[in-house]
Order: sequence, then C-alpha cells, then structure tokens
Amino acid sequence: MIVLNLLAISIGIGLVVTLLLTELFGLAAGGLVVPGYIALTLMQPWSVAITLAAAWLTYVSVRTLSTFLVIYGRRKTALMILIGYLIGSIIDLSIGGSLSFQDGGATSGGVPGSAYSFLELR
Repeated sequence: MIVLNLLAISIGIGLVVTLLLTELFGLAAGGLVVPGYIALTLMQPWSVAITLAAAWLTYVSVRTLSTFLVIYGRRKTALMILIGYLIGSIIDLSIGGSLSFQDGGATSGGVPGSAYSFLELR
C-alpha cells in the first residue's frame, strides 16, 4: 500500500492551482505554499478564519505604515513577513490554548480520556 504524504500533496495541488491561475488569468500568487497550507486546515474552520484575520491585520498594518514610510520591493516583503509573524504570535499566545472543543471522549494531545481538543494554531 502506498502511504501518501498529505503535506506534499497539498502543496503540490497549491502549486498546480497557482500555475493555472497565472497562465489563464495573469494572476500571480503572493506565496506558493499558502494554498497547500489552507487546504490542510480546511477541516478546522477556526484555524482558517484566524489565519485570514492575521493576514488582513498584516495587510492593514503595512498599508498604514506605507503612508508614513517608503516601503516597496524587498523592504515591503520583509516587513509583511515580520509583521505577519508578530501578529500570528500574538494571536497564538492570546487565544491558542484558550479555545477548546468537545472531543467526544477521544484522546486529545496524547492525554487518554481527555474530553476536550484544543485549537492548535500553526
């Protein structure tokens, strides 16, 4: 039996979709791994919503800073990555372990018999 690596398949599908969008519509994706990452977390809608909220906050922050500073090219890319990382870390520290969902008595996080599954942010 062939064991499939879900991460590799998700990223591969994301690359194919990005290539198709670029060739058909001329749309260039900002990242090549993000579609695969979103595909992996589609079964966790809270995780997708928090990821999109962090992305929006990052966009608004850099857009606001660009009215005061000269930000373009590599500088803008580095600033987007840094602010995105900081916002993601703040969200993870503030609500990462506080959201829990009923698990139906299944094992959770390696703790047998735990009734709750905690939201894991990546």
